[in-house]
Amino acid sequence: MTQAKAILFLWFAPLVAMLPSIGAAAAQGQVGPAPCPCPPPIIPAYPPMTWSGANGGGCNVDQLGLERISFPAHRFLLTIPTGHSHGGFSGSLWEVRMQTVYLASGCAPSPFGGRLTETLTAGASYFSATYNHNGTNGVGFPFNTPLALRGLPFAAQATVMGGGFVDHSSALLGTL
Repeated sequence: MTQAKAILFLWFAPLVAMLPSIGAAAAQGQVGPAPCPCPPPIIPAYPPMTWSGANGGGCNVDQLGLERISFPAHRFLLTIPTGHSHGGFSGSLWEVRMQTVYLASGCAPSPFGGRLTETLTAGASYFSATYNHNGTNGVGFPFNTPLALRGLPFAAQATVMGGGFVDHSSALLGTL
């Protein structure tokens, strides 16, 4: 036997010796490793996302809402009141931003259309998305809250465009 064959034989010999016992265990239905006597893994329990509405000086009449679809999926909802037109077609846009800080900045005329509006959010952005609305309401796509952000505070607000106007919505404050 050459030296290489001898080394391979010595390396594989213990494995070959185990084959009869593995075959006997398989014949008895005991396939795979023995069950682990380890305790189950600890999965941290995170509280569900919570939120409430806020409207600063009260000049933002478009209402931003949030709907829990299933844990941890949510989606934003936009309601545009009658008489506060943003166009009546499905090509109008609204953008929602989820940031870190609620900040009531005071009502001021919008540069687009002149309505009074107020910026209510600031800080680093967790989430931003643009959706379509039909002039009276809009429904955002579902999103999941990343596990790394759970428990952090947030403030969300939408910018509503259409019908020659650009306004801000009310805000949502809460904990991811």
